[in-house]
Amino acid sequence: MKKLVYANLENSGIKQMSTDIDLQRLEYLNLSNNKIKGDLAHLVSLPNIKELYLQNNQLKGCFPEGFQQFCDIDHYDFTGNPYLPWQGDFSHFCNNEDQIGAPCNIEILHTISSDCQCVKNKKIEACRKSDSLALKTIFQSLGGEHWIHKEHWFPDKPLDQWYGIKTHDSTGCLSSINLSSNNLKGIIPNKIT
Repeated sequence: MKKLVYANLENSGIKQMSTDIDLQRLEYLNLSNNKIKGDLAHLVSLPNIKELYLQNNQLKGCFPEGFQQFCDIDHYDFTGNPYLPWQGDFSHFCNNEDQIGAPCNIEILHTISSDCQCVKNKKIEACRKSDSLALKTIFQSLGGEHWIHKEHWFPDKPLDQWYGIKTHDSTGCLSSINLSSNNLKGIIPNKIT
């Protein structure tokens, strides 16, 4: 396979990539929508790659430093890999954002640890819980039942779905409240918990 330049194996049920195949001439690789597990280290040695698609797999770990070379290619996609930093949004890596502490598996509050594993982040979990309880107090104290817009103002919905609420992209914790002209009535509580 030393002369292989194009490989499209999308939707093929592949579970693992071999690390001993010589793909030095490969220019196009599409392994998206498979069941591939493992890290990305063995893909660093693709010096001629122009298009690289690995979305919607189960890849994990940090993007290797050698992946900087892929920031310069026009077509790549690693999204849909919940155990990669930013669930595979490679643009963060190309912008030199720190992978340690980056969100992964966002639905269950995980971040990338110092050993490049996707682990539960108890600080984020506590932040989201505290924020949702504080917002519930605001809802109850300021007549939320009579608000003009009260869509999704219940603790079982993610905060970013609550009307007038914005969250930090990386943590999902509260960043701003905008409930202007929304028929709020009552007293802002002294202590919001």
